[in-house]
Amino acid sequence: MLHVFQLICLASFLLSVDSYPNPTGASIDSACSELMPIHGYAAQTTQPPYNIAFNPSNFAPGQSVTVTLTSQVTGFKGFMIQARRANISQNQEYLGSFSVVANTIQACALKALVHSSNTVKQSLAFNWTAPVTSVGDVSFRVTFVQGKTMFWTKIVSNVLMESVITTSTVSTTPTVITTSTVSTTPTVSTTSAVVYH
Repeated sequence: MLHVFQLICLASFLLSVDSYPNPTGASIDSACSELMPIHGYAAQTTQPPYNIAFNPSNFAPGQSVTVTLTSQVTGFKGFMIQARRANISQNQEYLGSFSVVANTIQACALKALVHSSNTVKQSLAFNWTAPVTSVGDVSFRVTFVQGKTMFWTKIVSNVLMESVITTSTVSTTPTVITTSTVSTTPTVSTTSAVVYH
């Protein structure tokens, strides 16, 4: 009897887990390019009740930035976040990497962060680490999932500016200064005449 009870509990638990992108077993990575959960419903077109913040407001190659997802009213059960170039006319590869925090996993070749639990979240903070090479300005793209039929896709953050690092060289060669003196006294020319008689 105890064995049957354990199986029922396990089955109930497995059925209650709401995975990203869907419970049909499709891979999380299949949602990477469009940030679209495969829930079988259309995304919301209204303004999302969620915010994307980051600190600091600019970054250098290899630097970590704290990203915070927050809810204005109702929490979110799921999310997927990626960093891409802010200029959409440039290559839209996924940039950098995200640190794993509680109830999250990496996806999209380790360049995205996704929820691993459908518990309601009011706020979630984690770190994004920029690539070690310059990539230009970045923005975060996020899908927020409130429920199976209620989600917002491709929400774009403000632009995270890449710091412009300039290098200058200092010359260690000594400088030679040459001076010359110019006389300002007028030259007077005199001639003598010798007269012979």
